Amino acid sequence: MIIGGDKLKIAQITPAEEKVMLVIWKYGEEEQLNLPLILKKVNDTYNLSWKSQTVSTFLTRLVRKRYLYGYHEGRFFYYRAILAHQDYIEGEMFKILSFWFEGDKDAMISLL
Repeated sequence: MIIGGDKLKIAQITPAEEKVMLVIWKYGEEEQLNLPLILKKVNDTYNLSWKSQTVSTFLTRLVRKRYLYGYHEGRFFYYRAILAHQDYIEGEMFKILSFWFEGDKDAMISLL
């Protein structure tokens, strides 16, 4: 996952997958998250009406992209983040800095 010196290069995810990850990052430390709970939290948080299969598809993609891992406990399947939220933010900021500002931090900061 590390490319270009000490900066992170991470697999691109869609805005919908980002919503799922944000829920997992927010709630994953305090409770075990399975599909029904993730579905409820995503739908409640973002005022959506996604179906179970939709979220299941996103979870499968996020596991494949190494953002999450899934594990069985008893008869339930749970998900946990592999990639920390801060690492994701740093990777996204690095992409913006590299692409839009050609690595010029001062130019980027001047827009803030």
